Amino acid sequence: MRGIKDAKGSVWTSGAWTQAVLPGIGAAGNVQRRIARQLAFVTCRLACPTALLEWQPIGGGSVLAERMRHGGAACGRCAPNAPTLQWVEERSGFVPAEDPYEAGEYERAMKNRPPLFLLQLRADGDVGSMRVAVNVASLAERAFAALPPTLQAAAEHVHLEWRLCEETHAPDSAVEDRHFHLLSNKSDSAAPQPPGFVANKMSLRPEQLRSLKWMLAQEATSCEWVEQEVVDETLSAFGWRVEVKVEVPMLVRGGVLADAVGYGKTAISLGLIDAAPKPPPPMDKRFEHKAIPVKATLIIVPKHLMKQWPSELKKFIGERKCSHISLLTNQDLNNLTIQKIMDVDVIFMGISIFRSPAYLERFAAFACTRELPTKGGRYFNEAHAEGMRNIEEFVGILTRGTSSAAAVAGLIKAQDSALEKLESVIHVYKNKKQAYKDAPKRGQREAKLKAKPQSKKARARVESARFGQSF
Repeated sequence: MRGIKDAKGSVWTSGAWTQAVLPGIGAAGNVQRRIARQLAFVTCRLACPTALLEWQPIGGGSVLAERMRHGGAACGRCAPNAPTLQWVEERSGFVPAEDPYEAGEYERAMKNRPPLFLLQLRADGDVGSMRVAVNVASLAERAFAALPPTLQAAAEHVHLEWRLCEETHAPDSAVEDRHFHLLSNKSDSAAPQPPGFVANKMSLRPEQLRSLKWMLAQEATSCEWVEQEVVDETLSAFGWRVEVKVEVPMLVRGGVLADAVGYGKTAISLGLIDAAPKPPPPMDKRFEHKAIPVKATLIIVPKHLMKQWPSELKKFIGERKCSHISLLTNQDLNNLTIQKIMDVDVIFMGISIFRSPAYLERFAAFACTRELPTKGGRYFNEAHAEGMRNIEEFVGILTRGTSSAAAVAGLIKAQDSALEKLESVIHVYKNKKQAYKDAPKRGQREAKLKAKPQSKKARARVESARFGQSF
């Protein structure tokens, strides 16, 4: 750019490059108003580089995924971790609260994230030069951190891309309309009749057999479903926006059978169970020593359909070829053993069980976690996730045990350890403002762990859940 003068108050300085972005303000870095005014005659005419309008690959995606799989965390500077929940004891019992020290550190870290745009200026006589840098690596960390934790832990191959876009404010009418069209399977070939149906002198209609073939193909597919997350930031002075896309391919089988009412979806689903290959495919390595493989198919239905499904099973396949059990109440669940689950082919379960306080209480007791509320939310999610982690650990102990006695002894020891941890209290400052000020001093004023005597009520719940289950 010619005609630039190194005058007093000018953004153009001779010699070295001068940074014109304040890294400490805002996530993307904000251009000072004075600088923006002096550059307006240029930035309003500056088009986004054509080569950067297309998606550009970013290396290191698989390395990032491997780090997360081995217990690592996202970059603390680029994608600070949200504060964890602490369980504070009050008169009404334990209530969840954000760790105030971590909340203070989190807010401080969010304000000091690396800027995603850097603008540098320099004057050589009456010629001015300007260059813009984009920190795509930092935004890639944020994009990956935005994925669900379970997906982060399971990701093996991660594909990262970025591009620049021009920030436009076009009306909605300018956006291309996309119409969703339902596809028909009339031209698909039909699957053979399920063997159990034939033996029981029953059959599916041709249109039902076409749906069955699609369902069998979905169960046997090796196609990958791509989970995608896109995050962006803008440089308003230029009217530019940078986007980073993270794609994680995952193998997902199954689908949704959404035929019309009266079409015979129950019969088709039973046909799928009957025609599915035996034995079932091996368990995913992600669940090794975290789950017990069984051959049974779990069917969760509303309470009013709990009699219809077993009746249809008896009608189409027969109870001799396809054994089943029905779980309608929590008492039915209490009488269940792992061996019974491993012996049957189908388990019918009423969805109302999962919503009952008795089930949630039993889950919390066996998993050695906080009592779960009947309504969802962050408290429920935190407690449930903690319980599932404990259960995975307990299952690992059971599956690795050299004998039944050793497995049960190891389980009891692990539950006792989890219960002791559960009954510890951390006394923290509840004033968030004070916690923010004290965040750099964490550890100097934080109270030590205070182990409480084990609650008889909590101990009784765990003992009941532990020995009410046969292994």
